[in-house]
Amino acid sequence: MYRLSGPEWCRVFAEGIGISFFLTVTFFKDFTMIWIAIPIVVLYVRYAAASRIESGKRILERQFKDAVFSMVSSLQAGISFPNAIKDAGIMIAGIYGEDSMLTGVFRKMIWEQELNIPMDEILKDMVQQCQLDSVRRFADVVRITGRYGGNLPGILKELADGMDTGIAIREELLSVTTAVRYESYAMDAVPVGIIWYLNLTAPSFLTILYTSAAGKLFMLVCLIVYASVVCWQFQIMKRIS
Repeated sequence: MYRLSGPEWCRVFAEGIGISFFLTVTFFKDFTMIWIAIPIVVLYVRYAAASRIESGKRILERQFKDAVFSMVSSLQAGISFPNAIKDAGIMIAGIYGEDSMLTGVFRKMIWEQELNIPMDEILKDMVQQCQLDSVRRFADVVRITGRYGGNLPGILKELADGMDTGIAIREELLSVTTAVRYESYAMDAVPVGIIWYLNLTAPSFLTILYTSAAGKLFMLVCLIVYASVVCWQFQIMKRIS
């Protein structure tokens, strides 16, 4: 569900190759050295895929929170849990569209209910498909209350409120750190900007770095250090988000 589509893979690869080509021109001024930047393509593609997964999970969690609130309203109105799932699926499809990730999840759950598959199996399949802690907690609550009894609408409402609070805290954290993240992006551009500035204003100053073996080795070390710092920076921001 979180995998990149064919066009997305093409776009990511094109972006990675473009970045590698730009860095090769910046640090070596030699197109034949682009093979050195191949690891950058790999790292960029991996980062883009991981970002797609995290973005998809955040979108799915927001949608699932609304679905749980819908199920709570249906249960409080006296509707059975299977019918509450159907109502939530209709609501999600109406708000987020038929192509949304959670619409597909609920469509599958409704289809499995019509095949008389046990609810425990349906919930287990849902957890495996979504891979979210909030979905796992939801499934655990439904299983436990179905087996031992309890106030299912009240517990689900507390779960949905907790999800809402967690989403609000994460968005507030991202908002607070926005300035720092953009500052880090600007700092990434500074070394490359300095090299391009010197190449445009005083090209003879860097000639030895592009023509001699020692200069090329020095620029290779600079590229490795630069790429390592950027990767470290993105890992830090990933932990924050």
